Amino acid sequence: MGMSPYMKSLRGKIGTMLVAVPSATCVVRDDEGRFLLVRHADTGYWAVPGGAVDPTETPADAAVRELWEETGLHVRTTRLAGVFGGRPFITEYDNGDRTSYVTIVFEGEVLDGEAEVRDDELLDLRYFTADEAFSHDLVPECIREILRSVVSPDGNGVRSFKPETWAPPVACEASNGRGS
Repeated sequence: MGMSPYMKSLRGKIGTMLVAVPSATCVVRDDEGRFLLVRHADTGYWAVPGGAVDPTETPADAAVRELWEETGLHVRTTRLAGVFGGRPFITEYDNGDRTSYVTIVFEGEVLDGEAEVRDDELLDLRYFTADEAFSHDLVPECIREILRSVVSPDGNGVRSFKPETWAPPVACEASNGRGS
């Protein structure tokens, strides 16, 4: 679909500077348990289908909308798989725009449709086994991190987020046992 009118307006004001953008995706699998990935035209990398959450839109609605726009699949979200962000989720586009995505990841199931490329931002789509996705040179580490959130030894996945690494520069009195 390209850049939304909202993002075009925002970029008109801030230019190419780094901006934090909420985004959403829905990891879906086929009957064999393989993950649907899409290949982006601008980078050549494989990723889970998804995109920015529009103002007033819920993350679940954004994930469902993005899958429909990109792949023609109507999906239903079934589980929150994780929330991801940080340096691995910063993207610099060919035009110089820099975006730091905070990505809400759902798992979902396909309700209707046939998977096909429906967006000029994509080159291809296909289903990958976990082993294929985790070892493919064109699947970035941030996408592997997302896929790990839905894969576990028991096959059920775990809710996932990166634990905090930030702490205040001076510990508050309550946390060091001197508070009341």
